[in-house]
Amino acid sequence: MTNLPNYTDYDALGLAELVRKREITPSELKEDALGAIAALNPELNCVVGDLSEQAERALDVGLPEGPFTGVPFLIKEIGVQAAGSTFRMGSKLCDGFVSNADTELMRRFRRAGLLTIGTTPTPEFGFNPTCESDLHGPTHNPWDLTRSPGGSSGGAASAVAARILPMAHANDGGGSIRIPAAACGLVGLKPTRGRVPAGPISGEPLSGLAIELCVSRSVRDSAALLDAVEGADVGAPNVIASPERPFIDETSVPPGRLKIAWSAEAINHAPVDAEVKAGLEKSVALLESLGHELVEDKPAVDWPSYFEALVVIWSANLAWSIDLMGKIMNRTPGSDNLQHVTEAIYRYGQG
Repeated sequence: MTNLPNYTDYDALGLAELVRKREITPSELKEDALGAIAALNPELNCVVGDLSEQAERALDVGLPEGPFTGVPFLIKEIGVQAAGSTFRMGSKLCDGFVSNADTELMRRFRRAGLLTIGTTPTPEFGFNPTCESDLHGPTHNPWDLTRSPGGSSGGAASAVAARILPMAHANDGGGSIRIPAAACGLVGLKPTRGRVPAGPISGEPLSGLAIELCVSRSVRDSAALLDAVEGADVGAPNVIASPERPFIDETSVPPGRLKIAWSAEAINHAPVDAEVKAGLEKSVALLESLGHELVEDKPAVDWPSYFEALVVIWSANLAWSIDLMGKIMNRTPGSDNLQHVTEAIYRYGQG
């Protein structure tokens, strides 16, 4: 039994509108989301941390008036940090770590009125395009429990695709928003570098590759959340101009006739599955039917050089993160608290 019988029909802005109209309360929405977690999480394994008590305290104090006031929310256990929340990054090395303060992005999530009720899993240190770890086990795709929701924001994507809630925090350094969004049929936008704050703990995570936002079920939700959190924080290494008008306004503006490039070839020259090609061609045909100009083209990419640079950036950043967490947790990084591939990349990154 839910407080809102058609709870799963609404996106985040839709739920917030019901709260504003006093047709439902934030507490009732919280209970609906927690009920969905209780019913679905045993099969999906998409929620690994319980923040319901903190949420109840936030309700007692009163939520800020924002675009998402009263909407239940989940945060991924990497990137953003919330005071009193576990922050394990999918690793036994970090098991037991609890954040002692909000990061700037978390403060903006709260200011937008979001009610955080739990945390979602990530592969160890966010390094896989799927979502499983020795610490938490595998997360499953609600469309097909035998398949992965993708990664590294697979927990967030699984929860949103299962309609536990309409939107969840996610981040992306090499596809970690876009891959699970594609695997779960969601909206996945990776914002421009510098658009969303990463401080004060980090200036540019993953040397500027990792960007924070969400996965959602509607374009307007992602646009409205970007409006709510965009803008540099104090000391940000990159500052970019705010948009001339809100992103949410852009969702109702006709785009005109666009010229869109597409390619069925992978930039690393790997084989492309026939089902993937068919899906791409279907999208091309749809865009053409909408009046846009589609041009088959591809960027010239020196894949070996590009991949070598990625390996250096990722492994060096991983080594720094692991050494830092080892000191914080008073643990020596090694095979007893790191997965085999993670440890190998860590050793490589140490030089």
